[in-house]
Amino acid sequence: MAGLTAHTLTGFLADLLGAAGLHAVYAIDVALDFVLISRIGVLPAADVLAVLTFVFPLAVYRSAAGEATLASRLAGGSASRKGRALRRRRMAVGVTDGGAETVPVRTAVAGLLAEIRNGIRHDNQLHFDDRQPSLAVRLAPQIPIRDHADPQSWLGGEPRMSPDVAWPEIDGCPAYFLAQIDCASLPSDLWDGSGPRHGWLAFFVHPKSTKTCVLHLDRRGPARTGPEPVAYSWFDPLRPELLSGMHILAPPRWPVDLVAAGSDQAGPHRTAKARSAAISARHDAGYDLAAPENQPFDWPSVLSMLQMMETRLAASLARTPDVISRHRDRLECLLRDLPATKASRSAFQKEADFLAVLIKASEEARAMLEHAVVRAGEIAALGRDLAVRVPFSPGALAPVMEGLQAIELMTMRRPAAQAGASLLETGTIPLTVHSPLSNLWVNDFDSVRRDSAKRAYCTAPEALPLPVRLNLEALWRDEADHEVAVMGGDRDASPDSDVTLLELPYSNLMGWMFGHVENLSFTIKRSDLAAGTFDNVTAQFVG
Repeated sequence: MAGLTAHTLTGFLADLLGAAGLHAVYAIDVALDFVLISRIGVLPAADVLAVLTFVFPLAVYRSAAGEATLASRLAGGSASRKGRALRRRRMAVGVTDGGAETVPVRTAVAGLLAEIRNGIRHDNQLHFDDRQPSLAVRLAPQIPIRDHADPQSWLGGEPRMSPDVAWPEIDGCPAYFLAQIDCASLPSDLWDGSGPRHGWLAFFVHPKSTKTCVLHLDRRGPARTGPEPVAYSWFDPLRPELLSGMHILAPPRWPVDLVAAGSDQAGPHRTAKARSAAISARHDAGYDLAAPENQPFDWPSVLSMLQMMETRLAASLARTPDVISRHRDRLECLLRDLPATKASRSAFQKEADFLAVLIKASEEARAMLEHAVVRAGEIAALGRDLAVRVPFSPGALAPVMEGLQAIELMTMRRPAAQAGASLLETGTIPLTVHSPLSNLWVNDFDSVRRDSAKRAYCTAPEALPLPVRLNLEALWRDEADHEVAVMGGDRDASPDSDVTLLELPYSNLMGWMFGHVENLSFTIKRSDLAAGTFDNVTAQFVG
């Protein structure tokens, strides 16, 4: 209000001060544009406005009055160009050629500032009221899970709807289910007391757009499996080529607790840079799949591991001859084109020496890889036989993991150039280990293992062996801490404002991505929420 009022009154100020004040008034207008558009904050905006509307007019007035005094000392000034300009400035501040004041400038400016001051005071009161943190509800995934058998509110999985409720379609396409929230568990003052406090809100979205459907269900029914998922454009689970037959588009059903918090504590804050520290630290430090906490947890995950392992080993072995051939060709070119000058020849010779060492090491690595392919195939056959003959247990899996851990691959690294450094550092690493020097298959399978384990965990947490479960719960808890879904928390309480029904973050835990690693926000008009009408809910990506 104060900003708009001052914007209008600067026009009056321009008329009052004339040419003498045009630059100052223009500066005030520019600043007001910034304040109105950006809303840089209550106190900064008020301070800037007060300074501009007080200092600039006062400075212009004093400057213009000073120039008028100076003009009185210039004889014949009105006949010259400078004199005419000076006369205009004198007239702008209400001083005639005779020196009489025709406009009560001081009174007008004082009145102007008083109006703006009152407007700022009124605007600050409204703005502070709007910005008071309102109640929000965080949707905190249960870790450890307590309500896997009968959750009241959950993300992902399947909705529970009565058989007579048709599966929502948007633009002729089956909608994608995201969440179902128990309204009876919502705090009474969420959304300023508006909205339903009985039944459930079920959230659906179009798989390739932000068109949405929200159903208010009076009662829960059996779990409903929707139509076959379609390929998603904004929804991005793990890359299909990594999943080895375990590619499931729908995320697991994860029970959530509804936790009341101030809006300043509850907003989604998952961004592209806010990656789970535990997952990235694990990747950078390296780990061994043969360790009890990192092993597959059932026979299907074991078979997936064996499939990915054999596929990657075979592909790596098939590429090796071509890699060695390229090294040989490069070496021949270097030796053929050695320059005549001693300095340049030394650099070429050093690179040629490195390539010679690299070729020899690559031949040794190929021999080790050939052995690994054969031995891994034998162990894979053992694992597949066990999968059909004995129930799964860590003990039954032990010979498979121990056999794979005994297989070694060669690692190679070119060290930094320094005096006394070797041309190439080589070593060996177990087939089951992921490290920065060996990223053949272990880390990709571990992504698959963790994704599959989520589904087993959400169905029956005890299905995961204890070391696996404790390790994954720590990782998932870190992910959940970086991916906060929220309801409410809006600062604008005006009757025609929008209310946040639900805001979901891009989530590694749930395995979904919205837009370009953004949040998906469901909003509704406050009047529609009060009427219990959910036909006009909109969804959009928010950063």
